[in-house]
Amino acid sequence: MTKSYLITGGAGFIGLNFVKLLLQDTNVRLTVFDKLTYASHPDEMDELLKLSHFRFIQGDITLQHELDQAFDEVYDAIIHFAAESHVDRSIESAEPFYSNKCPWNVSYA
Repeated sequence: MTKSYLITGGAGFIGLNFVKLLLQDTNVRLTVFDKLTYASHPDEMDELLKLSHFRFIQGDITLQHELDQAFDEVYDAIIHFAAESHVDRSIESAEPFYSNKCPWNVSYA
């Protein structure tokens, strides 16, 4: 039975390695939702897009209308890796560091 997962932040270092691990199983369907910031690896997405059980959606999880794009299917699980790195920058401006903690997850739970 095929399992379907939505992975936010799946183009970042940790998320991408998790995605590659899951994609070894062809009975898994993955949707990666990522903003593609300085910490992302967009070149890796090109290779993964060749796989029939993978899709990529570029978007910002803090924007409801962008996140809605990912919910055209039902998932068995949502795995959240999206986050800001270099937390020392939060001293100057904390908002980006807490706004991407999936403010809409209650809407989809």
